[in-house]
Amino acid sequence: MGQRFPICNANDVIRVLRRNGFKKVGQTGSHQKWRHADARQVIVADHKWFTRVAVADIIISKLKSLDLKYPTVSKARMQELQIAREMLESER
Repeated sequence: MGQRFPICNANDVIRVLRRNGFKKVGQTGSHQKWRHADARQVIVADHKWFTRVAVADIIISKLKSLDLKYPTVSKARMQELQIAREMLESER
């Protein structure tokens, strides 16, 4: 079997590059260009935004599927709540 490499994100790669003398020299969109003094260069793609968009889309879809509604309140209960509200506001 081939050699297994550790799973790492863009921040991990950037930390290693900095530790080894690379400097960020440019960026286009989510792709950052890092260059070493000896002319080696590395392009690091940081696609965190895509993960965030995908997760947000999943959450929104799930919330919509729940068909949530505001609770209904009877007139008698609304009157009780109004009296309680007036009492609390008068305490200020």
